[in-house]
Amino acid sequence: MFILILKHNLKFKTMNSKTLQLKRVLRAPLFILLLAVGMTNAMAQTFDDGVLNYEINDDGISVTVKSLVSPAATDALTIPETTTYNGVTYKVTEIGTRAFMNHSGLTGDLVIPNSVTTIGTMAFYNCTGFTGHLTLGNSVSLISSGAFKNCSGFTGNLTIPSSVTVMSVPFSGCSGFTSFTMLMDIPPRGSLGIEDYNIPITVPCGSKSLYQYASNWRDYTNILEDCSGMFEVSAKANPVEGGSVLFGMGGETLFSDSFEKYTLGNALAAEALAAGNDWWTTWDNAPGTEQDGIVTEYQGTQCGRFVYGTDQVLLLGNKQSGAYEIEFDMLIPDGKNGFFSLLHRFSDGTAEQAITCHLHVKNGYPSEMTPGSGTIKQNNSVIAYMPCIYDAWMHFRINIDIDNDVARFYFTTPGNEELFLCQWQWSLGDNNAAEDGTLAAMDFWPPMDEETSEFYVDNVRFIKYNREFSMGNNVNLQLVSENAFNERGAAQVSRYFAPGSTCTLTAMANEGHSFLNWTKNGNPVSTDATYTFTVTEASDFVANFEETGVDEWGNCISVFPNPVACGENVSLGIADDFGSKVRVEIINAVGMVVDTRIISSLHSAPLLKAPDTAGIYTVRVTGEDKGTYCRKLIVR
Repeated sequence: MFILILKHNLKFKTMNSKTLQLKRVLRAPLFILLLAVGMTNAMAQTFDDGVLNYEINDDGISVTVKSLVSPAATDALTIPETTTYNGVTYKVTEIGTRAFMNHSGLTGDLVIPNSVTTIGTMAFYNCTGFTGHLTLGNSVSLISSGAFKNCSGFTGNLTIPSSVTVMSVPFSGCSGFTSFTMLMDIPPRGSLGIEDYNIPITVPCGSKSLYQYASNWRDYTNILEDCSGMFEVSAKANPVEGGSVLFGMGGETLFSDSFEKYTLGNALAAEALAAGNDWWTTWDNAPGTEQDGIVTEYQGTQCGRFVYGTDQVLLLGNKQSGAYEIEFDMLIPDGKNGFFSLLHRFSDGTAEQAITCHLHVKNGYPSEMTPGSGTIKQNNSVIAYMPCIYDAWMHFRINIDIDNDVARFYFTTPGNEELFLCQWQWSLGDNNAAEDGTLAAMDFWPPMDEETSEFYVDNVRFIKYNREFSMGNNVNLQLVSENAFNERGAAQVSRYFAPGSTCTLTAMANEGHSFLNWTKNGNPVSTDATYTFTVTEASDFVANFEETGVDEWGNCISVFPNPVACGENVSLGIADDFGSKVRVEIINAVGMVVDTRIISSLHSAPLLKAPDTAGIYTVRVTGEDKGTYCRKLIVR
């Protein structure tokens, strides 16, 4: 510890590290300034190399560029990766605040070396003499406010490296740039600051929608995708009615709810509990009260209706590991609004929010309607916008990878392609504090008032994936299957993949059909429903299905009871002439066989055990002489 004393004619000596004995000579006023406690140096150490002034950073091994030695310097500026002083070599990691502000004599190109991580506020403000290209090194993570403001002489394309995470409007007034290339899949916080909103901005393949709907980026209207060097892999079902296909290995449905088994007009959570479904409750854990939504019918489907005063909670089991997907449909009548949130913690009416989603309404005090627009917020800051619609079912799909601490938000409206709207660090909670990453619940809450708050929810599904995911930085997260979440099955899917990456395709047979094989560009390649391969070329895959006697179900086989509770016995009825030896298989929604047995006697109805996980299954029965027949089994 030390005490620095500014004085007139003051003598002192150090007694020890905690005490100073002072002898004052009273010939002039004393001005004592206590500057620091526990520090080793009174001020930062600076030096120059004849061209640039530097300051040694606190780590003792790196430096910040502070200014030019000669304020009148002209010609090109060279910023080195390292500099040496008193025999010690230092790494140049930062361009300091206002380091070159108003130095209009600097000309030509400017290269920010790969060693630099931070470009300070107004570092090159008003340096109008630059007349060439600007190159940013591959380690820059922060480009501060106004860093290159009014540098109008820079020309051509500017590439923003994938290392950049924050851009605080650094390029305002830089009218010479003709285009930008963004190398990061996820838009950085902040914005370019370019006033020309039609300037071409090229982003990685699969990232276009992320930039289009990200806060501070959505005003740019000319966003392009670069898929050069990638291979397109497509897959489709044949025939279309035979099944569906998806990228990935599928998953296990933990629960699904179409509301069809509940009584119209009754309270939702109370009805669900009566039916053995324990995933619905209310904010105060009071099913049957005014916080409980109502089971209703709207636009021809049975669903849940939520109005102002409702506070419906969907319990997700306090998951602390694994990868999950939550999907549901929501309809908001004309002139109304809606809200839902994901929760890290939910207990006794208290919660920790992960994200909030406001639909046709702006959160505030008071709230205000924003027809046609929705926002996704994390820590009360908008991270993405969405194009909400009225009087039609919007589909929401949210992926959460707890182990890799990442989540994604997908959104679909009728007749349009699915939009990948945003990605965020899953564990962050209120005040950007890192939580433990628990996936606890969802909250559906009409947010504004009795007159405007009303919405409907249907087709809720909660899935756990069969494989975990690695989501490292600088990876095309949407398109590389080993780093991407699975999709819902579709009749046809298509994605781009980097050469040498791994792709997994899964075929799922519809009721009355079974999977036959995969063909690639017309040639058979696998008889396994889940097929994994290395991408080396553009490829067209077809999942071929065959009928399995659907027209003869009633005459050949029956399953009772159906629906059946998880783990309960199921009686299988098989026609007497079906054969002396029968193979029975239970197949889940993604085509995986979860149970197989051989039955050699049909004198009494064989008993099967229903799977322990709720979902829709296929019971496939194959006889020696009768072929293969199927029956759908609903497990609750």
